[in-house]
Amino acid sequence: MNKRKIKNKIKKNNKTYLDYYLDKLDFGIKINRIVFLQGLFSLLFLLVILRLFSMQVIEYKVYEAQAESMQNNTEILKAERGEIYITSRDDNLNFVTKDNKINYIGLDEVAVNINKYDISISPKNIYDLTEDVEKIHYNILEDIPEKIIESVLKEEILNKEIILNKIIKIFGDKIDKEVISSRLDKKNDPYEIIYRDAKEKDADNLKKWISDKYIEALEPLANEKFSQTLLNYISYISQGLFNFEKKQSRYYPDDNLFSSITGFTRVEDEILIGQYGLEGTYNEKLKGRNGKIKGKKDIKGRMINNSDEIILEKEDGVDLILTLDKAIQYNICKILEEEAEKYKPEEASVTVMNPYTGEILGMCNYPNYNPNKYNEVENVRTYVNPVIMDQYEPGSIFKVITVASGINEGIIDAYSTYIDPGCMELDDWPYPICNSDYKTIGPRGKQTMIDILDKSLNTGSWYISDTIGKNKAEDYIKNFGFGEKTGIELGGEVSGNIDNLEIKNDIYYATASFGQGIAITQIQFLSAFSAIVSDGYLRKPYIIKATYDKNKDELILKEPEKVRKVIEESSAITVRGMLVSVVEKGHAKLAQVPGYYVGGKTGTAQIAEDGVYTADRTMQSFVGFGPIDNPNFAILITLKNPETKYSSESAAPIFSKVSSFLFDYYEVPLQKDPYSSN
Repeated sequence: MNKRKIKNKIKKNNKTYLDYYLDKLDFGIKINRIVFLQGLFSLLFLLVILRLFSMQVIEYKVYEAQAESMQNNTEILKAERGEIYITSRDDNLNFVTKDNKINYIGLDEVAVNINKYDISISPKNIYDLTEDVEKIHYNILEDIPEKIIESVLKEEILNKEIILNKIIKIFGDKIDKEVISSRLDKKNDPYEIIYRDAKEKDADNLKKWISDKYIEALEPLANEKFSQTLLNYISYISQGLFNFEKKQSRYYPDDNLFSSITGFTRVEDEILIGQYGLEGTYNEKLKGRNGKIKGKKDIKGRMINNSDEIILEKEDGVDLILTLDKAIQYNICKILEEEAEKYKPEEASVTVMNPYTGEILGMCNYPNYNPNKYNEVENVRTYVNPVIMDQYEPGSIFKVITVASGINEGIIDAYSTYIDPGCMELDDWPYPICNSDYKTIGPRGKQTMIDILDKSLNTGSWYISDTIGKNKAEDYIKNFGFGEKTGIELGGEVSGNIDNLEIKNDIYYATASFGQGIAITQIQFLSAFSAIVSDGYLRKPYIIKATYDKNKDELILKEPEKVRKVIEESSAITVRGMLVSVVEKGHAKLAQVPGYYVGGKTGTAQIAEDGVYTADRTMQSFVGFGPIDNPNFAILITLKNPETKYSSESAAPIFSKVSSFLFDYYEVPLQKDPYSSN
């Protein structure tokens, strides 16, 4: 039967197509139409039941996990990196409260955290108000129709022009208005970045503005003043518009001033990682440990109030308070930079230590860098702190160690004599060892131990070392701390090299006695020298005065640490007097400070390259202290290959300027007529 006939028949009998074809069904049995439909619907119902059973029973864990992942949110609680502080002489322990807690008012910032934010906006949440309107209606304003609430939000808050104008007002010409406008037009986009690395004050401004706008808009609709609970709820509602991704960065307020000590930080996987200096050495303690917080988020990605649970507490990093004195640091760096311009060394350093405690009061290197712009440094050598990380041959300043050893051993006193031949022959060395001025002065004949230092006589140093004997000489050198690290908190410290002394040849002990053939570090020498100009005790140098653990509210003050006694105090006093003679009468007259007695020793050593001493490259240094009776400071100055010939012309005058400042700073009374030549 064709389609037209079927259609006419159906129309005539007032039936549907389904009725017609059901009438035609014949499987050898008579099928009742109602029974068939019941069976069909029963089958469909059974399939639905089976699917629900599968979802709710068999696959329950799978769907539960999916729901959990959509609703629950785990966020990182970022630990705050510990900060670095400094005191001044006047506020030495003012940062310690009576109950041994920390008072930050007595501290100056050296390295601090600056929080920055990547700020994004959800255009979708500007235009899609349904959920927010419902939440506000049912939780805050039950008596106000939803349409009125929606109208108020659109007119006063969730309005593109209002939001755009606020963004422009905060960030000004730092952003492109047209670009931001086009991003706000993406009505279904849940995420559009509007500004990166925003300052904390700008982020806080935007957070406060959006929260205040909600209150300002909704408060007139309320019958009475909002309660704190309702204000908290509005704060929650307002979070859906902007997202503030916090990023920690490091800031060094004094730019170059402390760079050799602090080092710097770089960002790795959104974490600050310390490099060089204290930032590198104390990185683990400074960075702390991140925590975790778990909570539920609504459809707009906002954390639901009171749904959060801390599953791992964060531990903020430990704060460091340094021994450095800011006034001293500033002035020695200023002097060093000015003098470096004059003498033009490749590198130069000034380190100031309290000889009775081992505290580092100032440490400055030239050239230096700005840790805020560390990536602009062209030569990575600039990051290195040569006071700690370089070893070098000290030259004649080492004669102080040799003389102190002889005095303490009792084989000489200040006025003991020897015959200076000008040059000396050694059985195991084919060349003569001469005084630096032998070609112009020749043999000097009878000389005292004071003369050895005043005139910097190499033959005299060997005379003392040879009289002591190789084993004893080596013992003193080791007891003074050479050949081992001092343990100062700055990273990258090297131990120097005194391996030549193991060979026991005369040549190595002869050259070691006047500072050649052995390698030391500046921090080693200043520590050893401080033992000589104080009470004979070698002390561990340190640059961290205290640490503060914010998590435990625990302040730990560091006490000076004696390593060992190397010479008797009486020997130390004798050598101090001999060193004053060097400045008053010897090679170091340019180190004098008008009105005061200071002591010290010059050193000019040829720089060895590939095992060969260069004729025109020198390491020039001066080590000194003041005042003579109760030294407040010990100072070591080094200049690598300056344009001057001897350290008496370069390092000694720098010592005079640094010491002059320190006498004024410590308000030390005059010890003699400042206009006197003696």
